[in-house]
Amino acid sequence: MKRGLLTIALGVNLFALQVLGTSPSRELTLDEAKQLAPNARDYPQMKFGLFNETDSPDFYTFEITAAVPDDASPVLAHFSVNRSNGDVWEAVGCFKVKSPDLRKLQQTLRRKINLSNADAKLLSKKAPCQP
Repeated sequence: MKRGLLTIALGVNLFALQVLGTSPSRELTLDEAKQLAPNARDYPQMKFGLFNETDSPDFYTFEITAAVPDDASPVLAHFSVNRSNGDVWEAVGCFKVKSPDLRKLQQTLRRKINLSNADAKLLSKKAPCQP
């Protein structure tokens, strides 16, 4: 009986340490999400237009444009960033963008918002569109 109570008490204490030892994660800010734009640092002349997608409230959706002559299309890309974990999706074709540099930046931002790898993986199941 004492051994059972001791085991329960130990379990409760370990659970409390896990819960109290970490603060909850927060969503990425708009500026943090912009950092995840493919090649954003390579092309400082790009402009970001934010779309408020009502069907994807968990994502920031951007249009990236460039300064080009009048007869050319200024649209370079459309992409969505998961506000909770920083996953980046290319809107045309609806695929997840992946690269070693992007992964490093995502890991840095996830640490900043106190998001564990396990939680980031769980949140990765959401897509802003139908792949």
